[in-house]
Order: sequence, then C-alpha cells, then structure tokens
Amino acid sequence: MEPSVNNVRYLQPQVTEKSTIMIVDDDSIVRESMEFALRHHYEVVLCSSGAEAAGRLHPGIEAVILDVKMQGQDGYQTYQELKERHPQIPILFHSAYYNLKNPYQVMNEFRPFAYIVKEGNFQILMDTIRSAVRFSQELRKNQTLLDEVQEVNTRLEQMVLERTALIQEQKHKLEQQNAILEHELQLAQRVQNSLLPPGLPDVDGARIAFNYRPMLKVGGDFVDYIHRSGMLGLFICDVAG
Repeated sequence: MEPSVNNVRYLQPQVTEKSTIMIVDDDSIVRESMEFALRHHYEVVLCSSGAEAAGRLHPGIEAVILDVKMQGQDGYQTYQELKERHPQIPILFHSAYYNLKNPYQVMNEFRPFAYIVKEGNFQILMDTIRSAVRFSQELRKNQTLLDEVQEVNTRLEQMVLERTALIQEQKHKLEQQNAILEHELQLAQRVQNSLLPPGLPDVDGARIAFNYRPMLKVGGDFVDYIHRSGMLGLFICDVAG
C-alpha cells in the first residue's frame, strides 16, 4: 500500500525548520507519492538509483529513506557507500521484500537507523523520519559544541605557549641582569677591599688586628687608622648600627 493523501492529513511532525531528506527508490511512483506526502514538512531530494544518491549526498541532508531492491546497485551496497561518505547520517531501509533478507538480520548486519516495511503504517514511517532528523540535528549540535570546545582549547593552548614563551624571555632577561649585577658586585667588592688598610702598625704593649667580612659581597662598614708621633688612632664605622 502506497502512502495516500488521506494519511497525510493527520501527520503533524514537530520539525521546527524544513530539514532536507533524501528518498532513494527506483520506482518513480513511490518516489513521487512520498515526495507529495513529505514536501510540506521537508525539503525532499529524490534519487532513482544508488549511484545518483551517492553523487548528490551532502552534509545538509539529515536523513535518507533507502529502498532495498533496486536495479543495478541495491540498497545494501548503496548504504555502505553512503556511510563511507557520511558515517553519521541516519539511513532508513524502506522495503516491501522480506525474501531478500530478514529485517532482523539486516538490522544486525548493517545497523541502519530503522527498517520500515512499505506496506506498513505510513505514520510509523513519518515518526521514524522525524526521529532520524532529530537525531541528525542533535549530532550536528553536539559536533558544533565539540568544535567550539576544541577551538577554545586551541586558543588556551596558544595562550599558554605565548605566556610560557614570555616567561622564558623574562627569565632570560633576569638571568642576564643578575649576571651583570653579580659582576658589578664583584668589582665593587674588590674596590672596597682595596680601600681597607692592608694591616695595622705594631704598637708596643698591644696586639691589634681586624677582620672585615660583610654579610653581603659589599658592605657599608669600614675601618682605618692614623699613626703619628707614636700615637695610634683607630676609626671604625658601623653603618647598620
């Protein structure tokens, strides 16, 4: 039994926008009748053969209704080719021939979205198409979210790489500055040590010595002496207090 206009009056698929579906059947009467029944709810792409379907399939198509017994390339071969091109697209087998393969065998072997009998209730076909379209739309939304997450991750990774490069650059500059400062401190230490007296004079009845060791390489403290007319004057300065 082919779908009739009387069946269509009671069909209200809840599809927010006109989605595009593909009908593949070598029987022109079946193609035209199904297009008539579905065109108010979907954009319909009609194909008379598996080769035509493979050539016209594109990512915008959200479900495929595929006849099984066709001239030339049959539905099973067409299914495999379509899945190779677009693995996620839901495909519904639509057949009236039980003697080709048992539907349960087909479901287990090919894993189509559904297997619908042509002589069955047309409402079941409509409901299944609606489910297939929703499934395809959800997949597309999920893929969009995954793409967005991947884009954010890529941006974050790039930011981390840029930040790491900046930190490494700043670290290198600090190391260079520290090396320059270390060299200058060593020079200052040598200059400061050169200002200290090499030793204290000998004084009868006394032993005098000093040891200058700043906490850092350069200190503010210093020592000196004045030795005149047998008298010794010591000058000790503690800057830190």
